[in-house]
Amino acid sequence: MLRSLLILSFCAASLPAQTLSLAGRVLDANQLPIDAATVSLTQTGRKPQYAQTASDGRYSFASLPAGSYSVRILKPGFAELTQNINLRAAIDNLDFTLALAEVSTTVTVEDVAGKTTATRMDVPNLEVPIQVSSITSQVLEQRGVNDLVNALQNASGVSATRWYGMYEYYTIRGFNVADVQLVDGMRLEGNRINTQLNNVEQVDVLKGPSSILYGGQALSGAINIIRKKPAANRAYDVFYRGGRFNTHQVGLGATGPVGNWQRLLYRADVSFEDSDGWRAAAARRLNFSPSLTYLFSDRARVTLHQAFNRDRFTTDGGVPVGAIAAGIPLSFRFNTPQDFGRVDDSQTHVLLNINLNPNWEFRNGFLYRYTNDEYFSAETLTYAPALNQVNRGTLYFHHHRRPVLNQTDVLGHFNLFGMKHTVVGGYEYQDFYNFTDRSATRSVNIAPISLATRTESFQPFPNFPISRRDYFTNAIHAFFWQDFVQISKRLRLNVGGRFDDFGRITRNDPWANGAATSRGVEFRRNQTAYTYRAGLTYLLAENQQLYFSSASSFQPVTNVPADGRELVPETGRSFELGHRIQAFGGRFKVDTALYQIRRQNVVIALPNANFEQAGQQSARGLDLDINGNIGKGFRLIANYGYTLPRFDTFFANNRTLNLSGFRPRFTQRHASNLWLTKAWNNGWTASVGQRYLSSMFVDNANTQNWRLGGYSTFSGALSYRRSFYHLGLNADNLLGRDRYFVAGIYDGQVYPGTPLNVAATLRLFFR
Repeated sequence: MLRSLLILSFCAASLPAQTLSLAGRVLDANQLPIDAATVSLTQTGRKPQYAQTASDGRYSFASLPAGSYSVRILKPGFAELTQNINLRAAIDNLDFTLALAEVSTTVTVEDVAGKTTATRMDVPNLEVPIQVSSITSQVLEQRGVNDLVNALQNASGVSATRWYGMYEYYTIRGFNVADVQLVDGMRLEGNRINTQLNNVEQVDVLKGPSSILYGGQALSGAINIIRKKPAANRAYDVFYRGGRFNTHQVGLGATGPVGNWQRLLYRADVSFEDSDGWRAAAARRLNFSPSLTYLFSDRARVTLHQAFNRDRFTTDGGVPVGAIAAGIPLSFRFNTPQDFGRVDDSQTHVLLNINLNPNWEFRNGFLYRYTNDEYFSAETLTYAPALNQVNRGTLYFHHHRRPVLNQTDVLGHFNLFGMKHTVVGGYEYQDFYNFTDRSATRSVNIAPISLATRTESFQPFPNFPISRRDYFTNAIHAFFWQDFVQISKRLRLNVGGRFDDFGRITRNDPWANGAATSRGVEFRRNQTAYTYRAGLTYLLAENQQLYFSSASSFQPVTNVPADGRELVPETGRSFELGHRIQAFGGRFKVDTALYQIRRQNVVIALPNANFEQAGQQSARGLDLDINGNIGKGFRLIANYGYTLPRFDTFFANNRTLNLSGFRPRFTQRHASNLWLTKAWNNGWTASVGQRYLSSMFVDNANTQNWRLGGYSTFSGALSYRRSFYHLGLNADNLLGRDRYFVAGIYDGQVYPGTPLNVAATLRLFFR
């Protein structure tokens, strides 16, 4: 590398009519070759040239005129590398070393149909006035996680929980509302089912309101799952993971051209996991995700992603707080032997990109989801101290969800009044159709469990007869625009807006003997909202940015008061002030954000099926992310989130309980995460981590004796990696903490944290 740079610096021969070549290799920190990395070479005033590294990490360019170039190297899982060179003679050994990408607060490369999570535009996120945390596949592999809940521990200001052993819920910046989950930038409507991560390249968390990008409900954040994409070079990997609780997972990944046809690329990922689970909450999960990319030309491409998930869960309703005080073992599960969750999910995603000319691009994304989600569980658990028993109430439903989503937009670049503009404008259509089967005779109170004997007396139901079928259709038409303006060398402006027209049709049909007995009353709702984002970024120096932004969001209100009147959408607004710094040549990054978010028009229940919108909730706090290379093979991921959430104006129990000034249940004030990794040149890597959550109330009334104490857990990893195999050992709750609680639902049901959990992984790579 040093010799190459010396050659570039001191070769001064004049070659005005000569064409030159440039070649070399792209390597990782262990000096092993990196294949399928994208190398772009740009000379001022000319279109970029692209090359992709082969299995030996080699790239090459030919027929280059002499001059100054910018080299940019992108590879998912590694930090982006950019370097300027002055080409005066042919070079055949210019090697580059890529550092591993860890959690970062900016997104530098996601090929999401040409969109980035923060803006949906090709704009450097260091210049965008908003905070994004990214968790790469490299981090997911290091930490040995196969679910989104554990993956999100690596993002500041975020806590995720799993309800009933199968559904994911998120708290971002103090709000545990329906934050948006995305796949490659498109919304996944319906229950957020615990899914595998074998086909995931990266997870992004966009902080703050983002309705102008992703529509309603995006109040405090959006979580974008970025999938692995087809590559031009053939590569295969197979892995096995085994661990405690009789956990076994096998998986396979493959990518490359289809036959010898270089214009048609494929990728296929498959994984099966079988686990008895902590507290006997078993999971058997199968994921198969094939995808194809067809390159029409260097200006147009289309990608088809297909995902199939078949999941079978044994549900877990947690433990009532009172039962814990009575000394119940935390491993005891109160659900019935019949409880289940069954999910069959298909996602079809088509992405089209067409470069109309060097400055304008047309993009279209289409997503169709076909999901059946059947569930029966002892969902409600209540401790009765006088009887020393836990009372149980079951719930049965069978969702049939069929959402369709299409996004069409045009991205452009132009100069106006001496300022550079990057703009996007488009139209989004969403049709979310759903019908749900319900069973009144199976959603009932069942036999309680005595804490003295802990004997199960429930008799399994022979079937689940339908007593009602609920229908709804949500139709959304939205128009959006955004402009990123480079006002001066140091000042950037980002403004945008979106208009949403939301329509909902609902009805509930009574059923008996396998058929509808009548047609229910149909209710229609129509609501509109305009949301915005505006912010300024000031480049204090080449490696420092200061920004301020304000954004808004909305959430449709679907409650129907007894008088039939229509309620207005809930709204949200935020203000954010942030600072970013990249030290030591960009190898060490610190990102700090101060924020305030306010949610208004919150619905409050009144007697006799009435509602009012007098509620208001707010949160303010700080998010801090530290990520980088601290020298001698050490890399650090550290994040801290401080949140002060509260009900500003809110009433409960039909307006008989004033919760104004109280803190929402299951929201912590402090959360921190640390992950320190040491890599050696011989292929060994060792990591140690720590996770801390402060205390939480388990009810909105903030009853002092119903408060979960804060806790810390430690984790570690040890791995050995060579060119064709990788061995890893992961341990969570390394010190064996045995009484801590990671989540809760309702007023008084909590989930005990997992004890010491150890897993080993063997992964093989082929070319």
